[in-house]
Amino acid sequence: MKRIFPAIILLASLLTSCFSAKIEVKKGNIPHSPKVLILGTEINPYGHPRKNGMAEVWFNIKPNKNSEEIQKISASRINTQKEILSRHFQKIFKAEVLNNDQINTLIEKNNWQKFNRNIETGDKYFPVIFCSTPGIHPITYLPKEIRKLNDIIPSFQNEIKIITQKTDADIFVLSVSEPKVFGVGAGGFLAKIQLEIHLFVFDKNGELISSVNGNSKPITTNGKDTGDFMEVLDEYNQLSEKLVELL
Repeated sequence: MKRIFPAIILLASLLTSCFSAKIEVKKGNIPHSPKVLILGTEINPYGHPRKNGMAEVWFNIKPNKNSEEIQKISASRINTQKEILSRHFQKIFKAEVLNNDQINTLIEKNNWQKFNRNIETGDKYFPVIFCSTPGIHPITYLPKEIRKLNDIIPSFQNEIKIITQKTDADIFVLSVSEPKVFGVGAGGFLAKIQLEIHLFVFDKNGELISSVNGNSKPITTNGKDTGDFMEVLDEYNQLSEKLVELL
């Protein structure tokens, strides 16, 4: 019988002034000192505003013009995020985390090369969601679907189960993040931007047993300064640590 864990919604400002967010947690049973396979970290380089008015259209022109540089920033962070996440699980859960050599062996042994790739988006300016390598990325989605991944994951149950049942890890972790833009002002001159992280934990049966998502404290951006994207992505270490603690 499928286990169902209640969703716990925490409305709080986190202990450090770096964070102020609504944090959503689905708590499950993570074993003590687990063996962990970090399936991968994934970064959507530009989280478009949800609204689609003229202000958003004008604002989007600026990141689109700088898309090459913004993508380089995300690409430079992707494998570092995976290293950071591994350290958090080692520290907080006393976990044994599979290293890159072990992941490469799994990919070659099971012919999982199709899961060791970026995710194509079809967007002219931001054509991929960057995925860590080596990595095992069984889920595909569009950037606009990131905030609905809990609803999308069940449709990839077979792919996830194939992976989890062919390894000796206890839990499997996937991280999805993006610099999310919202609150675009009149004329598209300014907006807010913050890092949003989603963490998903699967068990050996491929079941989603725990998940958490949260945001860093927003900053104001004009959309032209790529340094704002760097600043937001640099919040991954502290924000992800807080989220792992909540799993």
